[in-house]
Amino acid sequence: MGAVWRQVLLLVLVIVAAVALLNGTGVVDISLGDAALGASVLLLLPLILGTLRRYHRNPPPVFQDKTLGSIRAAPTTISDSVYQVGLGSIVLDFRQATAVPGEHSVIVNGVVGVVEVWLPAEVVASVDAEVTVGEVRVLGCQMSGVLRRAMHTSPEYAAASSKLHLEIEMAYGRVSVHQAT
Repeated sequence: MGAVWRQVLLLVLVIVAAVALLNGTGVVDISLGDAALGASVLLLLPLILGTLRRYHRNPPPVFQDKTLGSIRAAPTTISDSVYQVGLGSIVLDFRQATAVPGEHSVIVNGVVGVVEVWLPAEVVASVDAEVTVGEVRVLGCQMSGVLRRAMHTSPEYAAASSKLHLEIEMAYGRVSVHQAT
């Protein structure tokens, strides 16, 4: 998890703890649920600011961005690309895509929703997927809860002439990465 995400999560926890302390002393009357909901909005800031800074100055060849809704794509070649959604789903199906020589990065960001990625059987890949709250499944490895991260690198990744680096970040939701057989 990036340093900015950790700082924001720490800030959210501090806010919730402060509200709990103030509630316990009778100074204020705010429910912990309301405080957690309000504080969790801060989790959106690093995603929005980081994305604006990173991609709007120099966008990659493929850049799809939706605030609300779904992104469904089935690229025919694996190339540098970015997909992001605020509230919704992203489904990327690379099963029919051909690998182009070189290392290509596919970056997927989401705030609330579902990300599902299908990789071709023959692709050499490095996958780094993380979810702040929810579930992450990467090529058979499954975890759920808070601050979950799954990583997988093909054994032949370092020597391959054509490779894919897949990076996925989701604040709340589910991330799944599958490889065709």
